[in-house]
Amino acid sequence: MPQIYSSKLEHYNNRRYVLVNKFNELTRELYENQLSVVLKVRAMENYCAVILESSIKNNCYQTGMNRTVQLVKPENGFFELDLSRTSGPEAIWKNKVGMKASWRTNFTWLANECKRLADSNYTER
Repeated sequence: MPQIYSSKLEHYNNRRYVLVNKFNELTRELYENQLSVVLKVRAMENYCAVILESSIKNNCYQTGMNRTVQLVKPENGFFELDLSRTSGPEAIWKNKVGMKASWRTNFTWLANECKRLADSNYTER
């Protein structure tokens, strides 16, 4: 997840964000009780498309025009995304009522710190 906030992406113009989640062995219970909600929230909080590829279900979620999540149905095996709704965190972290662009700096630091801690815990095992 921290990659979406990476400073390495800053030099690219007109960025679009699509998060792909692959699960080889996903249970229906895990999907219905946890994962489906998490994927919808990811689409909303990052203003992006979120694709699920799994053994039981392939879905795509995208932020709707009215600040809801919509399920994008496949058409001939492809998801027809509205790329205007995949501009990512840049769309969220603006100086608007209730939001401040400067908050992204702290959020980016937090995301990178979480990744660093996760990586260090993984290598210590």
